[in-house]
Amino acid sequence: MAETTSIQLVCYTFLFVLLVTVLGLKLKLRRGAGNLNLPPGPWPLPLIGHMHFLLGALPHQAMHRLARRYGPVMLIRLGHVPTLVLSSPEAAREVMKVHDAVFADRPVYATADIFTYGGQNISFARHDSRHWKAVRKLCAVELLSPRRVRSFRPVREEEAAILVRSIASSMSPLGPVVVNVSEMVKVMMNNVIMRVSVGDRCEQRAVYLEELDRGLGIMSGFNLSDLFPTSRLARALGGGTLRAALEVRERIQSIVDAMVRDHKMAMESLEAAQADVGGYEREDILTTLLRFRGMVG
Repeated sequence: MAETTSIQLVCYTFLFVLLVTVLGLKLKLRRGAGNLNLPPGPWPLPLIGHMHFLLGALPHQAMHRLARRYGPVMLIRLGHVPTLVLSSPEAAREVMKVHDAVFADRPVYATADIFTYGGQNISFARHDSRHWKAVRKLCAVELLSPRRVRSFRPVREEEAAILVRSIASSMSPLGPVVVNVSEMVKVMMNNVIMRVSVGDRCEQRAVYLEELDRGLGIMSGFNLSDLFPTSRLARALGGGTLRAALEVRERIQSIVDAMVRDHKMAMESLEAAQADVGGYEREDILTTLLRFRGMVG
């Protein structure tokens, strides 16, 4: 009897200490959050935050209803990720124009971290880093200057003519024919981008575009670790997506490595040197990047 009473006393003491600890932490967190002038928002549910508002086929209408209640600037939580929602032109202008430097960086989620090698591309790199500034300068001066854009006009015109001929050849004297113009335009844009980026020498163009499309699908898809970035369990449950992202990245990297090797050989050859005489603007983008590879650290 005495032993049972002792065990009960220990259990009650443990529960009391646990309750006091939880309440203390909750009060501390609430006091710390009270120092921040956060935008209004609905009361979040445990663990999932406000994700239940986005269930259904029309989440934008749910955001509209919430904005009518809480105002044009509100804070919601998607899992553990705080998300600022802007629902008026004035609020968007304040964030994107007046305070654009504060909001310039974007979070690098798990799949984006894989495909961008830790956020090293111009879309995800920190805007105040030396790397981003060097890449931005290279793009503005060498890759996207008006003269460089004009130099690729023949490529765009040729691919547009191919598109028109392809649509015309689909016509039938027997009657109307359904033509998937969206898919044809997508093919045209892919061809323009590939020819501008790596020229006409890429033997694995179709495979590269297929893997790139698969990678973009993975990046834009749902991944549990994006909503719970600090949770090991979420990362483990989303491991299949992350493994697929790694596999696609490795296949893309192998194709890019082959492109780089081919371009280096062409640049070192006498024929490539003679073709470069008279203006660098005839180069494709990869050749330009190789010429300036020491500029970006």
